[in-house]
Amino acid sequence: MKITFLGTGANGGLPQVDCDCKYCRAALKKKNKQRLRSSLLVETKRSRILLDCGPDFRQQLSGVGLKIRDLDLIVITHFHFDHANGLIELSGGRPCKVPVLVSERVRRLWKRFPNQEIEYMVKSGFVKLVSEDNAKKCGVKLVDVPHDPGFPTVAVIVSDSSGKVWYSPDVSEITEKMIKEIAMIDVVVFDGTFLNENTYPASKFNHLTIEKSVDILKREVIYTHVNHSENVKEIENFLRAKRCLLARDGMMVTLK
Repeated sequence: MKITFLGTGANGGLPQVDCDCKYCRAALKKKNKQRLRSSLLVETKRSRILLDCGPDFRQQLSGVGLKIRDLDLIVITHFHFDHANGLIELSGGRPCKVPVLVSERVRRLWKRFPNQEIEYMVKSGFVKLVSEDNAKKCGVKLVDVPHDPGFPTVAVIVSDSSGKVWYSPDVSEITEKMIKEIAMIDVVVFDGTFLNENTYPASKFNHLTIEKSVDILKREVIYTHVNHSENVKEIENFLRAKRCLLARDGMMVTLK
């Protein structure tokens, strides 16, 4: 299994539009400090799977030499714009019915409050909504996780004979069920939006801080979804002492 971090930034990426903070100014000057919105490409022996499809989707996919038809499945963790709005990009091309997996809770929500854009995409043949049972052939499992009460959110587990990867870029707390699932995972990719509560009240924005999750998980973790307000060097130094890692755009991990 090969894992590629197509993007590791939070909802605004880095630099964020019209932001004059020192980290955004630095990212404008140095490309290696920039971060696209969080997305993960997982390539197994059977499938090529995209986890989250945000506004940087077109740039991210072309950056690794892929086209939409090269994907076997797109999985959306939740419908915040930075994780799902890239789906609308598909309407500019040829209908290809790319399989898209969302959670059952999202499907139930759409029945009550129909999403006109997604309905158009499905009816026009640009995407094909699939069930979790259909996605099992790609080795995909969804786990409900706490985040934003108005936006049902899942973690994604992808498995093949080489191992398992867990992806949860947005989490507000860690449940007992999550701990049990994570205990069986080889590579854990987790919410790294905020290091602590010092720059922003992370809990107000429905994010668990890195400091808290490190203490709870007590294992090697790769963090992603970094907010533009965060001191990357400080996070890296903190995580190094905990034997954890902060992901960067383009970083790859291989399970054999």
